Amino acid sequence: MSQRPGPLFAITEGARSHTSASTQALLAAHRERITAPPWPSDAPDDHPMASLGRKTKQRATHNKYCKDFAALTVSVDKALAYVATHPDTVLGLFGLYREESGLELKQVA
Repeated sequence: MSQRPGPLFAITEGARSHTSASTQALLAAHRERITAPPWPSDAPDDHPMASLGRKTKQRATHNKYCKDFAALTVSVDKALAYVATHPDTVLGLFGLYREESGLELKQVA
C-alpha cells in the first residue's frame, strides 16, 4: 500500500484467496483507497483480465506453429511486450468498470 499512493482498483472474484477473511479485512480496512466492485463469479468472460488473457493468447499462439518450447516462449514474450507498450489496450478493457467506479485509470511507470 505504501508503494502505490492514491486510489487502487482491485479485481476480485470467487477465488479462495479473494474471498478469504484476511483479504476481506484488508479491503475493509482500506475502503477509502481501494475500489473492489463485485465481479460476476459465474461469468469469467466478463472480467477484464480474462479478456486481456484471451487477447494475449491470440496474439501469441493463434495460427502460429512453434516447433519447440523456445519458439513458444519467444512468441509469448512478444505478445506480452506488445501489451506492455500499448497501455490503451489494457485500459480499454476496464472501460465499463472505470465508468461505474468513477476512477481515472492511467499507466504507472
